[in-house]
Amino acid sequence: MNHDALISELASRSYLRVSHGPAAGPETWLDLDGPAGTVRVITDPGRDCTEICGLGPGPGGPLIFDIWLSAGAPAAVTAGTLDAAEAWLASPAAAP
Repeated sequence: MNHDALISELASRSYLRVSHGPAAGPETWLDLDGPAGTVRVITDPGRDCTEICGLGPGPGGPLIFDIWLSAGAPAAVTAGTLDAAEAWLASPAAAP
């Protein structure tokens, strides 16, 4: 999924941009919060991948999962990965 399509998809899913400090590169960080913690998607239009992380609850929550997708991954694969991450976010015990 190309960068612009991914940003649009994330906006439609209510992900919000978050700051990651003035020294950070051109990445865009987008978060979706839920009962289990946060799903963070890190994109960079100049790189060839997208990172999807599950972070446990609380500030600086522990890393639960970290998934890397190629920028050339089909839209259905990206959407399915987001669906699985969001299922964990809503109910960790019920997630695939």
